[in-house]
Amino acid sequence: MKQYLSPDDIANDIRMTRSQHRGAFVLVEGETADLRVYDRLIDRSRCQLQPAHGKDNVLEVMAILDADGFPGALGIVDADRSRLSGDLPPSENVLLTDGCDLESMLVHSPALDKVLAEVGSRDKIKRFEAEHGRSVRDHLAILARPVGALRHVSEREGLGLHFQELTFSKFVERDLTLDRVKLVRTVLARTHGQNSRLKEGELLEELRRIEDDPDVPSLDLSNGHDMARILSIGLRHALGSRKQLEVGVETIERELRLAYEKEHFQTSGLCAAIRSWERRNPPYVVIGEQRAQDPPNRR
Repeated sequence: MKQYLSPDDIANDIRMTRSQHRGAFVLVEGETADLRVYDRLIDRSRCQLQPAHGKDNVLEVMAILDADGFPGALGIVDADRSRLSGDLPPSENVLLTDGCDLESMLVHSPALDKVLAEVGSRDKIKRFEAEHGRSVRDHLAILARPVGALRHVSEREGLGLHFQELTFSKFVERDLTLDRVKLVRTVLARTHGQNSRLKEGELLEELRRIEDDPDVPSLDLSNGHDMARILSIGLRHALGSRKQLEVGVETIERELRLAYEKEHFQTSGLCAAIRSWERRNPPYVVIGEQRAQDPPNRR
């Protein structure tokens, strides 16, 4: 029933817990995947995780606690495409993932290399990278760019395009190439009768403009969930010979979470942002002692 709690309920729960827990509180979007990853990264003796059941809830709860002057509370949310839109959280107590989402952080870490070594084909991967002149990681990010660009157009223009349960095999081929026309048609078909203010050609032109913009980094455009779906196709064909049940999207994302180590997190922009927050909010601690040099803050 906790998923039905309102932001006010969650904020009140945190206030009441303060009498038992004097340390930091970290609000995260999800109740399963997010908690499983962040639980391994924080100092659990001085920090308590709190699922908020959605990005909007994290933002609303933090607004309530900020207004109350409640100390030691930090929110972490998926950036999505907020760095492109400029729609950043107004609170210094809300931090963003390095890329669009937590899964993007996992793909852009050594966790991906560990998963590829475990379930991919060494020969196929070596041949694939030689043919394309780039790593599997970079190829996944590039292939997910047009999907992210289409999401960005939909969000920016308020088109309401439907991406839920999108079947990537309808526009991503076995050799890991992507057909943009099929992508747009697939999304429009899911939006029931092409219920969009933009026509197919206009959508294609706009997503191509965003995709080809060198000032738009893949890290801020390509969803980790999308990259995991593309990787699932690759591990069955171009990158391996696995069966679909062995490398389904949920399985891949679980393996990425398990392969993600604290040492990987230590080099992330989010880690640097948390350390900066800790310095501004003594005596509250989220991740404890520094083990590696932190990169620049990408809040």
